[in-house]
Amino acid sequence: MTKTIIIDTHVLYDIGLNNVSIKDVRKPGERLCYSPISVIELVSKLDDRSFDDRKAAAGAILMHGIHELPDPESHLTNTFGYKLAEPAPSYADAVLALAEGHCLDEVKRGIPDYGNLVRRTLNVPFAATWRDKGEREWVDSLIHLMVENIPRFRKWYATDSDRRSPSVPKLRGDEKQRFLAGMRSREWFAQVIAGCQMRAFIKADNRALGRITRKKVDDLVAAIPKIECFTHIYTQYLVRLMTEGLLPRQNDSGDIDLFLYSTDDDHIVATNEKKWIALAESAGFTRRIRTYGHRHGMAERQCDHNCPYEEAARYRH
Repeated sequence: MTKTIIIDTHVLYDIGLNNVSIKDVRKPGERLCYSPISVIELVSKLDDRSFDDRKAAAGAILMHGIHELPDPESHLTNTFGYKLAEPAPSYADAVLALAEGHCLDEVKRGIPDYGNLVRRTLNVPFAATWRDKGEREWVDSLIHLMVENIPRFRKWYATDSDRRSPSVPKLRGDEKQRFLAGMRSREWFAQVIAGCQMRAFIKADNRALGRITRKKVDDLVAAIPKIECFTHIYTQYLVRLMTEGLLPRQNDSGDIDLFLYSTDDDHIVATNEKKWIALAESAGFTRRIRTYGHRHGMAERQCDHNCPYEEAARYRH
């Protein structure tokens, strides 16, 4: 079966800026794909300083025929076997506008396409607001979990950030062991699966949900192994937040959603971010991740066992 390689935003930058060759990321015959998450990341913080780099990343999509995936919620709707209320939105016009524009003001005014009689514009403030709202809600949900489960975290987090101790409270001793046991339980994985199912409902046609049928049960059973990779990596992410004194970062929400697309061993996430490489290894899914370029070489099932969880991003998405 043809392998599908799901690339993160850093990969688009690297290809567009000629830091790596397309051959470093894609083997012959493989299908290279990007998530709409990457388009939102490129557009939402677009400014004069970053315009050329972001334009290059968008240009890489066009130059190499990189395929667009459905947004995560639409993808989950399909995964669970529900009918979409409407087709998944396409972000192709945003990619075209950014790739063909010459400056920020031009893409805000609109790039005319006389052949198709359209003008493509980028609404940067809207993209920024939409992205910030989604990411903040995601971070807030994790902070709530930490407040409810980690002793002293509530008081530490309520303190002004410039007066906080640099040591983030974390689970220790028996509390840590109880938490880890819970993360290994069937009840926890059922909870994560239910969360994914709730996201699938967002884009589903309500008329198609209806009463429970044998087909719907079969579709649910079939969906579970398809989101297993995401479920385990998300679990490891939480384990490290709760037990290693780390805080969730807004950018992480989009990055971790890339693993929703890794539905089997033929759907591989390409990244060089050490955090996700380490998490995939901890979760037992190194076969679902590919590193590339001079630092690692193109490889699957390989990871730096000593890599730190926190890594400063080379680009702020």
